[in-house]
Amino acid sequence: FKSKIADKRDIFNFLTFRAAEAKDDIALGELLIKTHNKTGREKNIDNYMCKEKEIALSSTRLRRENAYVRIVELGKEIVGTYALHHPKSITNDSWIENSHYFSTFAIHPILHGLGFGKVLMIDAQMKALKQESEYMTLHVNIEAIGLQKFYESFNFIFDARGNRERSGINVKGYQCK
Repeated sequence: FKSKIADKRDIFNFLTFRAAEAKDDIALGELLIKTHNKTGREKNIDNYMCKEKEIALSSTRLRRENAYVRIVELGKEIVGTYALHHPKSITNDSWIENSHYFSTFAIHPILHGLGFGKVLMIDAQMKALKQESEYMTLHVNIEAIGLQKFYESFNFIFDARGNRERSGINVKGYQCK
């Protein structure tokens, strides 16, 4: 990628969106860990990656078996993902009854700023709407101000009822109706 601006125009023609499969588990876990580590370092967020979070990000099989895990491929490489947990799923961490829970959102670091996140978020919101979910919820690190603004641009609003502490990391709850 020589120039993000020059490459942006045509790159979307080479994307494949599909549900994750067992064969994707290792690559998916690696993408999630790489992306979260890089983001934490860039933003100087304390304790962004702990061992417990690394294990959770690597648990792609459990997520895949209990949520809709979407991946985006560029060629044969996984460059983006999210999980949308069904309201009755054991992995749904929502505080609002009968809502979908959005998690493990990642875009390959080299593709940050090209609009991939927007495409994936629209995809997730459309999936939740098709399944007649009234709410979609998510958690975001309290120090990740840019990501909070990103979610707010998709009509997510802060909901203190969803605030949690995970392995010494405070996360804020957001919901979208």
